[in-house]
This record gives sequence, C-alpha cells and structure tokens, in this order.
Amino acid sequence: MRYKTKRNIWLLTLLLGLFGIINLLYIMNPRSINRIDPLIIKSESLLNKAEIVPLTLEHSTSINDIQWGLMGRKSLPENHGMSFNFPVVRQRTFWSFNCFIDLSVAFLDQNKIIREIKLLKSYPEKMDSNRPFVNLTDMEKYPPYDPIINFYRDRALNSSSESKYVIEMNSNWFRKNNIIPGDVIIWSIDKEDAYISSSVNIDEIKIDPKNLIAIEFQEETIHTLWSPKRKEALDIIAIDFEGSISHLSILFASSSRNDYGKNVFKSFTPVKYIIATPVGTIKRYGLKLGDHWDLKLTNATRKIHKTQ
Repeated sequence: MRYKTKRNIWLLTLLLGLFGIINLLYIMNPRSINRIDPLIIKSESLLNKAEIVPLTLEHSTSINDIQWGLMGRKSLPENHGMSFNFPVVRQRTFWSFNCFIDLSVAFLDQNKIIREIKLLKSYPEKMDSNRPFVNLTDMEKYPPYDPIINFYRDRALNSSSESKYVIEMNSNWFRKNNIIPGDVIIWSIDKEDAYISSSVNIDEIKIDPKNLIAIEFQEETIHTLWSPKRKEALDIIAIDFEGSISHLSILFASSSRNDYGKNVFKSFTPVKYIIATPVGTIKRYGLKLGDHWDLKLTNATRKIHKTQ
C-alpha cells in the first residue's frame, strides 16, 4: 500500500510537471499569445489631423549655390521657396546681405523635421548702390569689417538646434499655412514639387502600458511621429494600406543631446496606421515585417488581431 501511494504521488507530480511545461510553451508561443490576448488600442480622434501642404522648391546643394541663396531676388512666386541641403548636421547661421525681400526661414534636422522657424528681415536700403553685388566675386568690394557687412552680420539668424536642411519661403508663409515645428517637409533634390505633412507629437498622448495607441491617417503618404520631451522609449509599429506591417522601430527617449534625431520616427513608405506602445511589445508578440493585421475599428476601442 505504501509503495502504491508513493508511486501515485510520483505520477501525479510528473503529470503536474508536464502540464506546467506544456502550458509554459503555449504561453511563450507568439501565435498562441495573439489568439488569446488580442492587442487593445485606444481610440484617439485628436490624432487624425495630418494635413498636406504642397510647395515648390529650388534646391541649392553646391557651396556657391548655398552662399548665393536668394540674394538679388525682388520677389518669390506664391508657395515657392528654396531648400539648402548641407552635408553635415550642425548649427546654422543665415543673413540677409544683398536680400531684397523678407523671408521665413525653417531649420530642419536630418529627418527633415522642422525644429524652428524664424523671420529673416531684409534691409535692401543698406546696400551700397555704388558697389553693385551681382555675383560672389563682388564680395571683394566688401571687406570683412566693412560697416555694411557688420550691419548684416549683427542681424543674422542663428539656429538654436542643429540642422542639416534649411528652407526659405516668403515672409510669414509658414504661419499663414499653419506650419509649425514638428512638421516634416518631403522633397527630392531632383524634383521641384514638395509637400509638408503635419507630424504627430506623441508627447501629447498618455501611453497606457496595458493599451496601445493607434494613429490613423487618411492620406496615403509618408508620416512622422516625434517625441521632443518623452522620457520613456516606445516601440513603433507601422501598417500600410494593405494591412501589412511595413516598419518596426523604436522611438528613443529624449534624454540628452546624444540622442539627437533618435526621438523621431518617419515612415519611408506610405502608411495607414502608426502604433505606439511601450518597449517590448514587438518582441512579446513576435512581430515581423510583412505580417498581415486585420484591424477592427470602432469609435470606442480598437482591437488588432494578428492573422496567421
């Protein structure tokens, strides 16, 4: 009897152990997780505000083109401007020497995100008509400590943030078009057509560890998410218009200047949804590029079920 009791206890312990192992393997299986634990996404109607503003840009890329810029121009057509494309990221200085129109100047980072917008006022009356300036070689007419040079140098714009790109438009153009820091400007130097897309500042949204945030866009284009002040990193999942995952990334915390540029996510292909969630979600659910997701959307909560 004692032998049978010990044997039964041993068998029961073995069965419980096997059951525990099987249950653990089941839980660790990403496919199983997605069947029993669908991702819950909170509806945020305030996020669906992305706007597209078209513009036309001339592009300056060479040293001479960048130095000359819009000097000598008496006017700019509506919605026209110039992009300055620099090889490295650093603080920039722009002045209005030999400029005849006031300009709005946007300083952009390496992701083409607007970091700041400033007004560059022109003072054409300060130029010396006896020393016409028609090309860069005429700079020899104005020595480094010439009073006119000093006047313009003292009124130059200095960017507060590091920039790789600068856009000059007509005065107050950005304000009139409701363009603000955080918006992204999309262009290619081989084309004049460009556009500005409103980006989403994720700092305005409270990320609940138990829920995800889905940002739904109406425009089939590139979109941008950024976090100028957030202290916690986030997993970013982007879903295209076919319902497939097109981007998996991390939006890093904005903790120091060393993280410059890492607190921005920009899709390089058009996306329909961008999902922000605490770090670890991508790994937990075993997500990978190309996975197809069936999104069920309502006005209250949104559930995403990963289709196998």
